[in-house]
Amino acid sequence: MKGVQYFALFMVFVLFSFQSEAQFSSRFKLSAGYSSYLLETGNKVSPVHALGATPQLNLWQPRSNFSIAVVAPLTAGFHFRTKVLSRKFFFSDLPLMVEINYGHLATKDFRKWWGVFAGGGYTFQSVGMYWQHGANLSAGFRFWLFRQSFTLRYARFFSRYPEDFFSHRLTLEINLGRYLKDVHFKNKLGKFEKPFQ
Repeated sequence: MKGVQYFALFMVFVLFSFQSEAQFSSRFKLSAGYSSYLLETGNKVSPVHALGATPQLNLWQPRSNFSIAVVAPLTAGFHFRTKVLSRKFFFSDLPLMVEINYGHLATKDFRKWWGVFAGGGYTFQSVGMYWQHGANLSAGFRFWLFRQSFTLRYARFFSRYPEDFFSHRLTLEINLGRYLKDVHFKNKLGKFEKPFQ
């Protein structure tokens, strides 16, 4: 448990140490959408359906198409009875991760129509009344579709204890913010690589 406390203290220190460098609003981004989980029990899996939001704060953004960010893809959902797991329960996922971003939405001044990201961190999950925690790895890509900005994320959770649930997670989110519309209004589309295709 001490490792979790040290990690949380480190992230708080990093978060506040970077705030003096630039305004919060130029570094903060938000997305929201749907997540589908597969909880592993033995050699079988059982689905959980969840909704969530992902706040992201760029800690370092030296170029328009590159950044390192602290990210918290938060979700809450419900598990219905299945043949694999015959009980209903509420489920939530509270991760804190560091991710490297390239391309689309790496910063608010991005230049590409596509982008990728990858990272890892630690998460706490509630499975009914029980809490489990462990390492969380994440990767995915961002893109324009129908003149909207989307994020597709895959995440893998590894509990500290083998008797807990491990999980796979697939998330589709829409990226929010008026600055995305400003990309069009400021005539930045010409700087994209094949925009909206």
